[in-house]
Amino acid sequence: MSNQIQVLKPEKLDIIQSAKKKAIFLDLDGTFWDRQIVPNSAWRAVNQARENGHLVFVNTGRPAHFIPQFLWDAKLDGYCLAAGMDLYAKDQHLVSFFVKPELTKKMVQYLEEHDFGYALETAKGIYETQQYIDRHDQYFQKKGMEIKGNRHLMSEITEEAYNYVLKISFNADTEKPLRDAAAEIGFDILEYRHRFNPEGDDSDFYRGELTWNAHNKANAMETVLSAMNLDRDQYVIVAIGDAENDIPMLEAADFAICMGHANEEVEAVSDVKTTLCQDDGIWNAFALLQVL
Repeated sequence: MSNQIQVLKPEKLDIIQSAKKKAIFLDLDGTFWDRQIVPNSAWRAVNQARENGHLVFVNTGRPAHFIPQFLWDAKLDGYCLAAGMDLYAKDQHLVSFFVKPELTKKMVQYLEEHDFGYALETAKGIYETQQYIDRHDQYFQKKGMEIKGNRHLMSEITEEAYNYVLKISFNADTEKPLRDAAAEIGFDILEYRHRFNPEGDDSDFYRGELTWNAHNKANAMETVLSAMNLDRDQYVIVAIGDAENDIPMLEAADFAICMGHANEEVEAVSDVKTTLCQDDGIWNAFALLQVL
């Protein structure tokens, strides 16, 4: 793995050399921070870019109650949360897009019939099946990460809670048919492969997210700029991410940067590959963007 920034598509560099300001959208886990520890160089990069008139946003799958207070306190220009379903300007709420309850219930029925573990991530907490909890928590405990958030068993869900669903996370011991069924119901699927190995061998763990196909991390970038009454034509939209769930926003951005550990699938939709998060990846990316 290189410790130098790699230009994957030289022909795209003209985009970031324009006189326009940059609107930079950062994924969190594996991009802006590692286990919620933000490198000092990343903070310096963000602060300098904003002082120079550029905009910096978070664009993450995490819901609002999974965002630590120090990140709210930073009052970044905006926060696109829950995979584009919950949008903020600084710490002021702009708009939430909730999945239609009938779509959620259809998706839940399919997941249960095919023995998936799943979690409904709502504006008021997360409702998880025991299968989901067992796999999910084992992963984070292996990583030495503490599990926080307003968590409930799926058996405790109320009818009202179905009105506030932002997205659905799922997991299974082996890969199962899901993509076609999800699309038919009205969901996009973001799959994570080869990212969870509880046994320490070569076995795979199938997991990912289901997001309402009307809203996602990709269109959240345009939506939040519009909601803030900013002229889209005045900005170059830059997306920075590391994993498969970042692919839609990387594809939608004017300029896309992936982190040093990104796999080939993520590289394929990126224009530049920066270094690892903990190896000044954000600072190096911002330097290339000429925002410092």
